Amino acid sequence: MALGAIGGFKKGFILEIITLLALILAVIGGFHFLHWGMSVLTDNFQLSGKFLPFLAFLLIFVGIVALVNAIGQVLKKVVHMAFLGGVDRIAGALLGAVKFVFFFSVLIWAFQIFGVELPQHLQDDSFFYTYIVAIAPATVDLFGFIIPASSELMDEISDLLNFSTP
Repeated sequence: MALGAIGGFKKGFILEIITLLALILAVIGGFHFLHWGMSVLTDNFQLSGKFLPFLAFLLIFVGIVALVNAIGQVLKKVVHMAFLGGVDRIAGALLGAVKFVFFFSVLIWAFQIFGVELPQHLQDDSFFYTYIVAIAPATVDLFGFIIPASSELMDEISDLLNFSTP
């Protein structure tokens, strides 16, 4: 968690929000434009095969992340020109810590989805495990309640990966 806070302090709140937004938009955009991307790759480069969806997703994902991050760099410069750099860094540290915890929750959840369980002694010896493990599933459920389309997206992703979420 401290590593996330340090990274967030260095990046600042604006870039922390932008990188989080970039990842979310890239995942959504990657799946939303997947068929279009596959079509473009097939038509223009005569690509096909089982890796075509992965390549299309990856290219769309990277493109969206790069675009959103470029916009974020401009916003950060504007904020720092307005002498709000200190506030930006402190808020960035807080958000960085939250993102770090969320990342580990997603990682644990992914392990569970793929049937990989952490050794029981690691779970028992960890002070934070019981708190962290529920964050990602609860967040996805919350987004599914607030934005019903995100629930549909999770269903589509599950279908694409041929497994169901817990």
